[in-house]
Amino acid sequence: TVGAMAELVAEGKTRFIALSKGLTPELLARAMAVHPVVSVQDEYSLFAREPEAGLLGACREHGLAFMAFAPLGRGMLGGVLRSAAEVGEDDERRTDERFMAGNIEHNAEIVRQLGAVATDKGVPVSALALAWLMHRGGPVIPIPSAKTRAHLEENAKAAELRLTEEDLAQIAAICPSGAVAGLSNHAHGVPAAP
Repeated sequence: TVGAMAELVAEGKTRFIALSKGLTPELLARAMAVHPVVSVQDEYSLFAREPEAGLLGACREHGLAFMAFAPLGRGMLGGVLRSAAEVGEDDERRTDERFMAGNIEHNAEIVRQLGAVATDKGVPVSALALAWLMHRGGPVIPIPSAKTRAHLEENAKAAELRLTEEDLAQIAAICPSGAVAGLSNHAHGVPAAP
């Protein structure tokens, strides 16, 4: 509980409290009433827009950082996966609706269209997706994973990418909230793997 974490702060065993996954604005307000929180972490990307329903606004209201995990749509915005057959038998994404047959092909088409915008900007889709998050305004901080040096270098390009209002409108037209087929496991309340 937040109360138990507050005791750890009082004892000097930790300095700050941050919360992760499954929060609502109401739960965040209840937590903040017990002890100050410095940040919230939840899934957020072009392919997981649930935080826009209130949690991002609550973070802004309280002056909290929002740490966006899986900012590349659990790899979908890397542009590698195009069909359910490409998702391995032991891959946790097999239970995620966005990666199931029918849905993944629809979502891959969105990625393909975003690829045209990314190409015009001279970056990979992954950098475009991260830049989009950074252009959402404070307090969003994407925390992408990078399994290779090449992924790290691609991700870093997002920090220098400036998106115009026209770029943002084009991205919104290709991938408006609700355009992605299937909900994430997290949206269903299934815990995401770390």
